[in-house]
Amino acid sequence: MGSAGARAGRIPRRYRGFTLIELAIVVLVIAILAGLAVPAYNDSIRKGKRGQAKTDVVQVAQMMERCFTASNTYLGCAGGDDTLDAPLDVSPTQGDAAYNVALGNVARTTYTVTATRTGDQVNDTCGNLSITHTGVKAVSAGTVANCW
Repeated sequence: MGSAGARAGRIPRRYRGFTLIELAIVVLVIAILAGLAVPAYNDSIRKGKRGQAKTDVVQVAQMMERCFTASNTYLGCAGGDDTLDAPLDVSPTQGDAAYNVALGNVARTTYTVTATRTGDQVNDTCGNLSITHTGVKAVSAGTVANCW
């Protein structure tokens, strides 16, 4: 009975812990998953910032159209020098700017609003976004269908 009691207190060899190989495999699997997840996460963040830039560009275009309706010209709609003032000149309007929003080609009957990438957003596959007085949307890279 003494030997049975001694065996009852011992843990069988196969249940003592993990081997170095098992731990290495777990670390490798975690590294692979992280390697896949981080780029997808960064791309998702860039898409969100691009969405905010699209909203800002359209907001500026609507402001220009309201002014044109009232004065029958785009000249002077954004200010005396036809440039945008803060907070409309950066997107998003809080934190680090992901895009610089600018008004260009302002004439009596035309304008173009452009959102230019800055910071980490330069890695966005769509490039810079723009919209004209006629509502024509454009991107400097990628396709309009995928980016707008």
